[in-house]
Amino acid sequence: MRLPMNPIELSIGAYYLASFAVIGVSVPYIALWLDSRGASAGWIGAVVAAPSLVSLVTTPLLGIWADRLGSWRQSIIMCNWATLLALSWWWFSTDSLAIALVWVIVGTLTLGTSPITDAASLSVAKRGELDFGRVRGLGSFGYILAVIACGALFDAQGPDVFLTVLSTCVLLRALLAHRLPRVTQLSAARGAAQGLTQPPAPGFLAVLVGAALINASHATFYTFGLLHWKSVGISTQLGSALFTVGVVFEIVLMWRFAAIARRFSARFCLLLAAACSAFRWAVTAQDPALPVLLILQSLHAISFGLTFLAVVNFIARRTPDSRAAGAQAMNAALGTAVMAMTTLLSGKLYELFGGSAYLAMAGLCILAMVLIALSYRLRLEPATIAT
Repeated sequence: MRLPMNPIELSIGAYYLASFAVIGVSVPYIALWLDSRGASAGWIGAVVAAPSLVSLVTTPLLGIWADRLGSWRQSIIMCNWATLLALSWWWFSTDSLAIALVWVIVGTLTLGTSPITDAASLSVAKRGELDFGRVRGLGSFGYILAVIACGALFDAQGPDVFLTVLSTCVLLRALLAHRLPRVTQLSAARGAAQGLTQPPAPGFLAVLVGAALINASHATFYTFGLLHWKSVGISTQLGSALFTVGVVFEIVLMWRFAAIARRFSARFCLLLAAACSAFRWAVTAQDPALPVLLILQSLHAISFGLTFLAVVNFIARRTPDSRAAGAQAMNAALGTAVMAMTTLLSGKLYELFGGSAYLAMAGLCILAMVLIALSYRLRLEPATIAT
């Protein structure tokens, strides 16, 4: 029987819950808030997409900065208060320029802080002081809680409540950042500098690209899932419930991941995730009946949850603490880039083929399997640099 969370798990878990509550408020509802202020659909799309594009550069830089700073906790605290400071601008001005600049700052800092948090948490996990899957699972719970609560507030009070709810969640996240444990980083500046001169080994990069492809295979589902379900007779309310089913199973898997990791390697987990994801999208393309959709949605625990946990653990086990935040940030930036390109591709495919676009997502997962399998024949560690 699992013991209750220890104080370190509770402090990090509470921070993850608040972090994903911010995402649960911002991602689904920013477009509704902007629409209520008269923004056009094209402008909304550009503003919402901007942080992801900028983060391709800023996320790795923030990771390297955190490693050089020598204190992940301090970097997380600083990013959180900077986010709250930027967001406060909206209380004084919400013209087009203010909205665009603030959203880019808030989004890039949030995206950049996430891999730093993962690096710090995984470092503590390697020392046996926490179960990473359990604390990360609290993040998914925070996301569900925020989506449900914010939806209810929108219905009751209208879109104007968005800024109040978002500011409250960001403030809570900043305060909880001060409760994070201090994680010792040895030779941080030297390690970070070495990380800039050592390119990833071929096998290491093959695993990261494979994981990014599995994650990107969700692009059609994330963008057109509800729309396509509606076209085949599934209501938006039922579709939202199906989304929630996937996240619930994701939380269950994260809670039990430690037991899985003791029996199977990270790369085996990624191969399993790629195979299950290919199956999920291939069957989804056939517009199956509701009972089958429920089963397919439960596979979200593997297609997303297992993929995420496996790849961050793969990186943590092969990267010293002195370069951990930079390595996790590089993975996050790679995932963002592949997801962005796949989202653009899925838009064109869905326009041409409708639900059959999911078959292309299954193809990405098969390609991921090939890359991850190939990593067994390639070097995982970077070449030694002469000193």
